[in-house]
Amino acid sequence: MVNSISMQEIMEAVEKAENYFVPILAPKTVGYYKYVWDKLIAYADESPDKSNIDIRVFYERVTQAEAYTRPDTQWLRTQARAIFALLDLHEGNAPKRKYCYKTRAYNGKFRNELSIYLIGRTVSGKKSETVRREAILIHDFLVFLEKSGISEIADMTAENLLEFLHGLDPDYSDQWKRSYAYTIRKFLNCPDLGLAFPYDVNTLLLGHRHMKNQRLESYYTAEEVKAVMDAVDRSTPWGKTIYAMMLLACVYGLRVSDIRGLQLKSLHWKEKTISLYQVKTKRYVELPLTDGTTLALLGYIKNVRPESDDPHVFLRHRRPYIPYSSNDNSSSKVPYYFKKSGVNTNGKHHGLHSMRHSLATNLLREGTAVNGIASILGHSSIKPTKPYIWSDIKHLKMCALEVDSYGSR
Repeated sequence: MVNSISMQEIMEAVEKAENYFVPILAPKTVGYYKYVWDKLIAYADESPDKSNIDIRVFYERVTQAEAYTRPDTQWLRTQARAIFALLDLHEGNAPKRKYCYKTRAYNGKFRNELSIYLIGRTVSGKKSETVRREAILIHDFLVFLEKSGISEIADMTAENLLEFLHGLDPDYSDQWKRSYAYTIRKFLNCPDLGLAFPYDVNTLLLGHRHMKNQRLESYYTAEEVKAVMDAVDRSTPWGKTIYAMMLLACVYGLRVSDIRGLQLKSLHWKEKTISLYQVKTKRYVELPLTDGTTLALLGYIKNVRPESDDPHVFLRHRRPYIPYSSNDNSSSKVPYYFKKSGVNTNGKHHGLHSMRHSLATNLLREGTAVNGIASILGHSSIKPTKPYIWSDIKHLKMCALEVDSYGSR
């Protein structure tokens, strides 16, 4: 991405951007972008050297964030996107649907140690995304050490290390907490750093475990799920949309990615079936199209879905009429209906994926075999099915007894 640009190039890029976005975006969104571009033109006009406008300085002024890093609010991120899109068009590229922000660099007293570790990981062939994720985790750890008054990493005590791990945000998932411990262990054992401690780091961190099933429960009874569904106002376009999405999750156990990727050709109205290849597992599934789901999907397609040649069932309501992206937050609005329904969500997840969990557990309670549940969820074996039904201990024990008695015959 360019760091400097001339006044003439800015004017040409703005013209390109307007021609590109006006036909495909809502006027309100285009207005937001024009607001940013007008500010850029004014900024460039004030510059003493109109042949060399520093975009990084403008970015920092507009977004209140370090150049090309993630701004703090949605409005500031909208302005950042307007800048990124303009620079893409200037360089002859189409604007990206999603922009990845530059990771904030760690510039503390341990930056040399971090740099040595990350270079070693890169040279060893680790993917850039893996190295980036590890840098984020280690960054938090090093900042903690500085705040604790540690001047040398080798001076860190076992108590310091455990204090950091125990002080992680309680809302972090168990898997994310394990990632911290695992990544820090690799960092402290990096041979290029030559760190030595009077205690065994491996034993200490390996002993810092979390139970896999310690995560929040995601099960709701059939009555509770019905109450949540009834809380959706289906008289509005958004209500018809989210209701159809929620039905696909609670009736068929489809993942969010499968709902987002569902195509019109997957709906076989005459045969009354839905067929698709699951995004995550690539497994083919064919499911019966229930009357309730048929009515919900037809209500959405006929009355809400924008006119478009796009093959996906669910499209954004505003221009550009394209499918929801993987980082879209439409499914994150489901908790609103849990709250509206009055269903108790204390200590539980309450999003779209929890409806998939609830389907699995309710099927188990109705006597469906675990293998059958695995097939419905699109799992290749019962192993990945366990996290969906682990909370129903009573019925799991019954299944175990059935397997044991069968094996003893």
